Amino acid sequence: MAYGSVSAGTPSVIGTILNANGENPKVIQELLRHATLKVTMDTYVQAVSDEKRNAQSKVVKMLLPGIRRAVI
Repeated sequence: MAYGSVSAGTPSVIGTILNANGENPKVIQELLRHATLKVTMDTYVQAVSDEKRNAQSKVVKMLLPGIRRAVI
């Protein structure tokens, strides 16, 4: 691999790791040198399982505030 080259999956990995660690999405966009934030977030950043689970929990709490979730 030549100096400075990047494999096809590397931007997705970098974007996902930065996002999971709370980095500003605009900073991720600029580091990956994308023209728009939409390209960065829609194509190169995936939500990790914990983030998805937390998001789902928030929705449940908003819709069913009096219901307690069972601990598994």
